[in-house]
Amino acid sequence: MACTTHHLYSRLVDELYSHGRRNLERLKIKKWIHPVDNFPRISYRASLMEAVAALKKADASCQTGRYPQRTLLVYDAAGSIIGKLSPIDIVKALESHCKSSKANMGRWPASLFMALLEKLGKHLLPGCTPLAEHWQKAHRINMLPHIKRSSSSNIIGTNDTMELAFHLFATGRHDSLFVVQKNEIKGLLLFADIYEEISTFLQSCPLAQLGDPDMGLTATDGDLSKATQGLSAIASATKTV
Repeated sequence: MACTTHHLYSRLVDELYSHGRRNLERLKIKKWIHPVDNFPRISYRASLMEAVAALKKADASCQTGRYPQRTLLVYDAAGSIIGKLSPIDIVKALESHCKSSKANMGRWPASLFMALLEKLGKHLLPGCTPLAEHWQKAHRINMLPHIKRSSSSNIIGTNDTMELAFHLFATGRHDSLFVVQKNEIKGLLLFADIYEEISTFLQSCPLAQLGDPDMGLTATDGDLSKATQGLSAIASATKTV
């Protein structure tokens, strides 16, 4: 009897997981698209210091809920969105202009800032070049070469499904994807929103209340019956948009 119950439990686990996963993957992403108007913008001609100031302002607005993410959308001379900027892009721009720094992409935080501190210490010594001149150099750094542009690895169509979004987020480790329609960026799909949907789905799955036979927790016939009823609930909850 125990073997039969364990077999039914295992089969139900497979069915619930497969069915729920398929329904979740078939969901259209439309519901989670944030239009470009929901984000602050910055010109493609902006300097590093202008980007820093804009990001600081965006961060304050993000904390109040005005913006969904601390990201700047970059527009060109025609007003079209051509990319985005985030705090990590500021660091990358600094790194590329610190010729004496030995920082690399695998260890930039410690090595880069140690190099910056060393430079700062030298210029604070008596008789050295005023520090203001070095801040002026930062104003001359143009952010255009450092913006994140759309590519095949970070774009998704307005009618695409969660399955593609999962793949792009997993393989590219992006914090957001460009949502495009007819080669025009219409908005962003945020990883935070997709993860919240996945988390909600997993926590609402009846399996969370069934226990694990391998851990000494045995599902009763009543549990199996409830879980079977939950199968249709999952299908309803993950109805394609």
